[in-house]
Amino acid sequence: MKTSIFLIFLAIVMVSCSPTTTQPMDAPIPQTETPELIPTDIPTSIPSTPDATADWPVYENASLGYSFKYPTGCFFGPMPAYCKDNPPEERPPECLCFLDTENPNEVFMQALIAGEGEGFLMASFTVAHYDSDLFNPPAGVELISWLNENLSFPPDLMPGETNYILDGLPAAWISIPGGQGGAPMDGIYFIWKDKLITISMHDMENDRTREIYEQILSSFQLIE
Repeated sequence: MKTSIFLIFLAIVMVSCSPTTTQPMDAPIPQTETPELIPTDIPTSIPSTPDATADWPVYENASLGYSFKYPTGCFFGPMPAYCKDNPPEERPPECLCFLDTENPNEVFMQALIAGEGEGFLMASFTVAHYDSDLFNPPAGVELISWLNENLSFPPDLMPGETNYILDGLPAAWISIPGGQGGAPMDGIYFIWKDKLITISMHDMENDRTREIYEQILSSFQLIE
């Protein structure tokens, strides 16, 4: 019995002491294929937004020193008298959009825009300067102070400081809400060459008309 136990114990010791196969430390490590890096073009500038007014004609007022673009196809001159003989949907193109420059005090553009299920919308854009004390301030006067002294708008409509930049020039944008069936009006006031000039826009709250106004304003330039 003792001999059997001794033989079993000896067998266990021999198995535990037998050499095991280990991988040499300097064995080569299998290499994996490195993916090819393909260079990509990195843009050096952000693409500019296409200019919707690129093909629009330019109106220039040399006496007051400004210019702006107006929609292609707009008739240059006052609206012909025969335009009112027919409803808008039956009028020729010169009756749907025109730029009237005959008045020496103001330039007036009007456009009728066909709406979807809402008839026609009217956009009117006016640039004006009149021969009055209000529009001919003293040289070097501060714009907001001058407007507060000479305009009778409610105080809550008057900005405390210039709130719009027109071709690099600080200006005052004043919004007048509509009432009693009338559409709202927006006006931009600025002093250029010691003259007060106003830009008036009818129904700025409508998306279709506002788009036209914003396009015209984006093209507005002051001329030295």
